[in-house]
Amino acid sequence: MSDLKAAWADSVGIREKESGQRELFALRAELSEPASLEPDEVSRFLELLARLEDDPDVLHETVMQIDPQVFGVMFGQDANSTRRIIERFVELTTSQGWGFDYTDKIGDRCLAIFEQISDFEGRAALAYCAAEVGTSHNRWHVMSTAAKMLLALTDQGGAMAVGERLRKLDSRALETLREYCGIGRCHPAIDNVLR
Repeated sequence: MSDLKAAWADSVGIREKESGQRELFALRAELSEPASLEPDEVSRFLELLARLEDDPDVLHETVMQIDPQVFGVMFGQDANSTRRIIERFVELTTSQGWGFDYTDKIGDRCLAIFEQISDFEGRAALAYCAAEVGTSHNRWHVMSTAAKMLLALTDQGGAMAVGERLRKLDSRALETLREYCGIGRCHPAIDNVLR
């Protein structure tokens, strides 16, 4: 009897996940347009995305498709969950290779979200993501985008957070970023890592 109950629970769990994915995809399509930022929809979207954050394909595709303004609204509703989603996106995005043209889209998306949020940890994660993707794929556009973000991190918290992340990069990557940013142009916490 317990085997039957376990099978039933697994079946229901799968159906709930599939139902949540369908709802997430429908909301994702709606939230890809900037005019459709209804707070209730964004709240539900955030809830669904947080539940599905362990599905790397769904998470990556969703972050790449929704309007970047949604992240500003999401941070206003639940900063911790939104920060965790960005961290997971960065972790997934920096852990694999991408097609060269697609890396430009990743860099552009990181910048677009960066410009919509004020959270220094989220901004630092996105700047690091662009820096890592740009240097690991040798993409000039993405490295230039990363430099824009690094130069924009003028607050102590953001600069220190991204400085710690940049320490993960090898010396060649740091040298490349230094060329894009220039010496003495970034916050000292970033500049010290790039030297």
